[in-house]
Amino acid sequence: MKKHINISLIRKVQGVTLIELLVTLVVLSILLTIAVPGFQNFMRSNRLTSVANEMASALNLARSEAIRRGKTVTVCKSNANASSPSCDGTNWTDGWLVFVGTSGAGDAVSANHIKVGQINATGVQISTGTSAFDSGVSFSANGASNASDTFSISITCNGDDQNKKREVDIGNTGRVSVKSVSC
Repeated sequence: MKKHINISLIRKVQGVTLIELLVTLVVLSILLTIAVPGFQNFMRSNRLTSVANEMASALNLARSEAIRRGKTVTVCKSNANASSPSCDGTNWTDGWLVFVGTSGAGDAVSANHIKVGQINATGVQISTGTSAFDSGVSFSANGASNASDTFSISITCNGDDQNKKREVDIGNTGRVSVKSVSC
């Protein structure tokens, strides 16, 4: 018995033409040119938001612990990489320490530590509006802070980068808020 094969059912496999390949590559390169800078801005914004929220969280923790314990609780600049963190940091970017007591009284011993914070984002800078926070931020038993000022947290503020800055504000009553501002 002879089998007959219907040739019309067999499909020919065709490759991609050079023009189709070039069009695909051009479209892909245009999409990448648009997407990559947007993704970098997204990553910067997320880094800033993360650091601002960590700082606000430490300040809110200090305030709530001061009220709960009925004692002064302080957040100070600390070298968080040290084996025994204390209020010896040179700037807020090195890290911070939340502890029971005031930074001037030698209370920053490990027995009084509540939390040690550290920035895990490269290129982030933290500065304060005045020298009010040089020795740290203390919250009294009623939740009020020793000073009201702003922590400015930024990565870059070049002409091409906009909205790359966050501010953590501490009000007169000790209330902490985070806002996004333009450079």
